[in-house]
Amino acid sequence: MLRSLSIPQTREPSIDTIIGAVSMLTGISAGDITGRRRSHAVAHARQIAMKLARQLTSQSLTEIAEKFGNRDHGTVIHACKVIAEKSARDAHLREVLETCITRTRARPSTLANLPPMPV
Repeated sequence: MLRSLSIPQTREPSIDTIIGAVSMLTGISAGDITGRRRSHAVAHARQIAMKLARQLTSQSLTEIAEKFGNRDHGTVIHACKVIAEKSARDAHLREVLETCITRTRARPSTLANLPPMPV
């Protein structure tokens, strides 16, 4: 008899999990990522989180925008475009994105032991 094949399914991370991973990695608070601050470091972290939310979840642009302080869906489109263009030229940014993806898929207990990564 054949055994049932079980294919491990990765659960879709929540936007809050993505924001938390980006926050831990960049040292920018989750409140700042979803807030109104527009300093370069905060905006960059927010754009990374928006890009990953679009890439890793099935949420609509509007749903993602709402999680980031009731922004417009066009802001999410712009963030995805900016991060895609920057990551095509910047190996460090690609590493940051990959690290965030890994961290969103890790168990929460393992995240506390990882140090922030300079962005």
